[in-house]
Amino acid sequence: MGIPNHITINPPAISLFEPDALATNTLILANLAPQAFENEGSAVRVVLERFGRVVRLSLLKSFLRVVVVFDSTADSQHAKDALHMVEFLGRELRVYFGDHTDTTHLSNPSAQPLNFLRVPEPEKNFLLSPPGSPPIGWVQLRESSPVSGGHNDALLDALHQLENDEGAQGMEFVLDAGSAITVEEEEE
Repeated sequence: MGIPNHITINPPAISLFEPDALATNTLILANLAPQAFENEGSAVRVVLERFGRVVRLSLLKSFLRVVVVFDSTADSQHAKDALHMVEFLGRELRVYFGDHTDTTHLSNPSAQPLNFLRVPEPEKNFLLSPPGSPPIGWVQLRESSPVSGGHNDALLDALHQLENDEGAQGMEFVLDAGSAITVEEEEE
């Protein structure tokens, strides 16, 4: 498959103005022809590399789109200006700016970026839902079976066990029956 020769690329003009405020180093190329994804997008890559160093090229074949990250915002802006609404492989190419991509991590994967989420400290790990892995040495406690008689009987059984417990000798446990509440209405 040949590279389209009808796309002419002019070198960027020297400008004293800053790139657009909305411009980023990331472009989204939409409305691509299926042929653009052949040979791992080599035709698209060759065209894009004319504008500057391509840090990352992600082919989204099922969406007929490509996400490209340039080394600089100026390169991506020049590529957008030159390629937007241009016919490429029989289709009118649409080019949009995506969110800015930090190329530090793409160029050096071992560098720890500051904006990624980190695993919380082990003390706070159980506050997450669902929690992370349990700490080393943690053992699941076996719960008792449900009480068939309801909670009242369960409380009475627990109090009875406490009364009969040798460690609880001399301690007094009393269930408070509570107080009755009455509501009186006044007649007018």
